[in-house]
Amino acid sequence: MKRFTCMILCGALTLSAAALSACGQAGDSTKASSAVETTAAPATGAAPTSDNPAGTEAASAATAPAATEAAPTADNPAATEAASAATAPAATETDLSKLFKIINHDTPLAGTWQIAEGAGSQFEHFYYLFDGEGTAYLLVGTMGYIAPYKLSKSEDKDVITCQMMFGINGTYTIENEEGVPGTKLIDTKTTETLNLSFAGDYSAVPDAPESPEIDEAILGAWRDDHGETLYFDKNGIFLDLQEGMAFTFYTYSAKDGKITQTYTMTEPITETASYSLEDDTLTYNGYEYKRISADEIV
Repeated sequence: MKRFTCMILCGALTLSAAALSACGQAGDSTKASSAVETTAAPATGAAPTSDNPAGTEAASAATAPAATEAAPTADNPAATEAASAATAPAATETDLSKLFKIINHDTPLAGTWQIAEGAGSQFEHFYYLFDGEGTAYLLVGTMGYIAPYKLSKSEDKDVITCQMMFGINGTYTIENEEGVPGTKLIDTKTTETLNLSFAGDYSAVPDAPESPEIDEAILGAWRDDHGETLYFDKNGIFLDLQEGMAFTFYTYSAKDGKITQTYTMTEPITETASYSLEDDTLTYNGYEYKRISADEIV
């Protein structure tokens, strides 16, 4: 996924650099203006002296640090709870079954489908999941590609617009024939028809491997500066997620700085990766990830 992300990052970094340059110029201008105002401002307060105790008290109040938070005490349980939450270790477990699933069944096309006839029907291992809330997934084995979709109306008919990598890519009228199983998508530009068959439940999460070697130090969730998230669970399941783009589930074993990981498209594919740990930083295949709470994934 790193190669896939790189092109997007180059453009983002260029824009960020230009924005930072502009902010720097504005900051310099603001500092110069503040300096002028500071030197021109007349002294308004009386100098603190032994003959002017009021001036001394005012000066002390002006220079005293402001209290920002109440100290946690027995009389202040709220502050104590907040301090405990800030120092609590990050959660290392989450429920992967909550990811990439149908959220709202009561919307058109919500569910998992395959293309039975029409362009894309040759991809018999491809599944199309619409979550009912505007996110679609093209699922292949333990991999998934993510795309937004939008529902609308045209002449009292439901219309879907979705740009997936393969198969369902465009704007379609949704038609259901009474007594006929499945759903038709009719391309609003070409009038080409896709016949969809309902695929029932589909999960990209693989079965846990038998007796995997687990390095407990890497368990939990990790995220890099570009939003890519890794999650290792104690049962030998590993998720690599690029938010809003794609994800891959693996089975894995980890020991002595080496991870053996397997994902599936039409058949299992096994890879190896290196890793190392230093404090709350995981280096995976040469890229650094910081520990986050596993609760942030779902």
